[in-house]
Amino acid sequence: MSSCPHGGDRIQEIRQQGKWTEEHGKYPVNHFARQWGQILFWASIDHGEFHDLRRTCLTT
Repeated sequence: MSSCPHGGDRIQEIRQQGKWTEEHGKYPVNHFARQWGQILFWASIDHGEFHDLRRTCLTT
């Protein structure tokens, strides 16, 4: 079984029991703003938004 509380094996088990709901598939993102700020700091970037990564990827 995976270390994740809803790892692949556990998910299949719950689905086979007919107990899997949409709520089971949601994982909250904890402290994303703080983590993103730390990433920007480490990269020496004064300001940036997460979606800038997507925009850059699509344009290069």
